[in-house]
Amino acid sequence: MNILRPGFLLLFSSVVLLGCASTAILPEQSKLDCPVTVLPCRPGSFDIVTIDTGSTTISGFHPAISRVHGLDGERDEFGLTFPSHAAGNLLVTLRPASPRGFQSGTDSIMEARLRDVDDVLPGRPIAADGVDGSIGGTSVMADGDTIYASARLHGRVASDYDLIAGTVHGDVISAPHRLAISSVRTWDAQPALSPDGRSLYFASNRRDGIGGTDIYVSRRGSSGTWSDAKNIGAGVNTPCDELSPWVSGDGKWLYFSSAGHATVGGYDLFRAPISGDAVGEAQNLGRPINTPDDEFFPSAPASASPDTLLYYSSNQHRPTGFDIYVLHSVKGRKPARDTAAMAGNPRDGNRASHGDGKTPTRINGSPRTSIPSDTARDTASLPVTPSDTLVLRVNFPFDNATDPYRFTFDDRGLPTTEQWTDMLDTVAWSLRRIHGISHDRFEIVGHTDTIGTEPFNLDLGQRRATFVRDELIRRGVPPGMLSARSEGKALPLPMFPNEPEEQYLARLRRVEIVRTHE
Repeated sequence: MNILRPGFLLLFSSVVLLGCASTAILPEQSKLDCPVTVLPCRPGSFDIVTIDTGSTTISGFHPAISRVHGLDGERDEFGLTFPSHAAGNLLVTLRPASPRGFQSGTDSIMEARLRDVDDVLPGRPIAADGVDGSIGGTSVMADGDTIYASARLHGRVASDYDLIAGTVHGDVISAPHRLAISSVRTWDAQPALSPDGRSLYFASNRRDGIGGTDIYVSRRGSSGTWSDAKNIGAGVNTPCDELSPWVSGDGKWLYFSSAGHATVGGYDLFRAPISGDAVGEAQNLGRPINTPDDEFFPSAPASASPDTLLYYSSNQHRPTGFDIYVLHSVKGRKPARDTAAMAGNPRDGNRASHGDGKTPTRINGSPRTSIPSDTARDTASLPVTPSDTLVLRVNFPFDNATDPYRFTFDDRGLPTTEQWTDMLDTVAWSLRRIHGISHDRFEIVGHTDTIGTEPFNLDLGQRRATFVRDELIRRGVPPGMLSARSEGKALPLPMFPNEPEEQYLARLRRVEIVRTHE
């Protein structure tokens, strides 16, 4: 797996440290690397439950908070990022409990892969040349191969961290250089880019700040040059620390961590509305996301709504330090792994595996048969006969008919860990076996979103249906079983309440398979 391939701009939001209050300094970290809060920090108290993990919606889903397996080990895990060009893959920042091959207080970046919404398969590390100290977590924009990060360059004093840019070569960040928007002898770190690439938010302890570390923003001009950074103001910043900014995929919200305002305890997660160049008043995300311990580094896939899918780091399970947690939706009444209690101790909750909320590897409503699995150690259950109509979960980017989203969507339009190629493998396996026992034919139907003219969308839907038909034939399905047609934009799906528009449009750009009885 190499999500850092050339041809994409990777924008890394760096961590340098997890926090700057005594509750968040890690044992291996030199206190010289931590900005010093000068003004008094006196946060208020916040104890409101904003998410009821015990409630179930009409559709049968309920919110849950789980500790992410694979990112819950003895090392500190934080700064999770989802590259927009590699759905299902992610980057995570690590700090070893007992440094092995790392300088004390130094973070490392690792590639990883989602196997489920709360299950991650760790991958290979990504090295960096020519820097001291930490380079931290990541924020990615698919537009080139330049990396923006933060680090302490050789020869700098311990507390002087700069925003830097480098280039990806394989699994190495090479030739890092200091960005001009960095300030001399200050801690500039954790850059986070807006989805349109025009605003760069970061944390800093500059002298013009309100206190502690504040969040600043620089704007990219038409020439590509970044403007002088400005403090985003008292709606977000306090005499306490504000850290780890992140902008939601729709560009409407700035998420961040703060030890100020009113908190459940320690560092809490907040959000503030973005309108043009202005950032509004901070809103505490409330319990059970926030706990008496520390929460940092909110993030989510670009297509997801943070209201229903949000990853973050917390040290609430103190024996393993900082781990990754996820707010997500679970179908049915079965509790998710490590689901936080609605109003009690966030460490409470049952641990039970679950498989709800992601695209199944079967065709809905199908009789099943057992065959050897890939591991040859057991058997796998696969379908024999599909239901009359099935959404294949092969969805396409805007105006595209030959390069689907790599990973399929679940019922809510969120990326799963199953690739579209695997989905078609399963469908083709079923159709080949149906061919031997029936004369049923199947119609591949292409759909589009609601943007554009009717003739254009009819043609686009036809090309999508033909693409899927050809892929099934390439997998051994007899051509006589399949036909392809288009509905264009004539049959849109219903929109979920509060569903982001882009997520809805992506769901519409789909392909269905319809059985015709003979």
